[in-house]
Amino acid sequence: MNIQSYLPVLRGNAPVLDTDAVSKMLEARSLVFRGFASLESRQGLLSLDLPLSDSRAQDSIRLLVYRYIEELFESRNATDHNHVLEEAIDAVNYLWALGLIERGYSDEGPENAFQIRLLSTLTNSLRDWFHNGPNVIPATLDDCDIAACLEPIFSSLSPKLRNRAWMNETQQTDFAYDALLSVIDSNMAILLALFDGWDEFWEFFMAKSQVLEFRLETKY
Repeated sequence: MNIQSYLPVLRGNAPVLDTDAVSKMLEARSLVFRGFASLESRQGLLSLDLPLSDSRAQDSIRLLVYRYIEELFESRNATDHNHVLEEAIDAVNYLWALGLIERGYSDEGPENAFQIRLLSTLTNSLRDWFHNGPNVIPATLDDCDIAACLEPIFSSLSPKLRNRAWMNETQQTDFAYDALLSVIDSNMAILLALFDGWDEFWEFFMAKSQVLEFRLETKY
């Protein structure tokens, strides 16, 4: 089962771009991400439901950032347009997952102050791009795009990840949520440029979500 199996059913069914639509996307991403993460946690790879100031949560951020970068380059190197967009959605998924380590996103909507800010950041990113973005759609990410994605990660977010599992004393008791949201916002603006509007982005996002749900249910 792949993304092409779901796209035809989803085409033409995108909801209006509003906070409720983005909230439902966050809920779908949370369900799949935390489902896989719970399996990975048994292998010691990802830690959930911890404050982001915790060293284990910060190691999870580092791992997800690496996976995000992998997907950026896979999208950069893809030649088929649908493959470019699918890999861009994979990158978006890891980017959003950074905001879902500490707490899952339920069908009741945001449950704390950070989730309210996360939902607002994503909704505004989508609105700003698709309402005000340029009309020229690049075929793929270029080297300048990749550099623009990586710069805030390594200049703003990475320096805030101060805690390590081997430390006897915590260096940082408060997590820099502003830096995380800034990285998500700036990277979203670059990735969204690949899509021909909200409808196409929603279709690819939901199609990949359904693929991942299938893989999670079938232990693919």
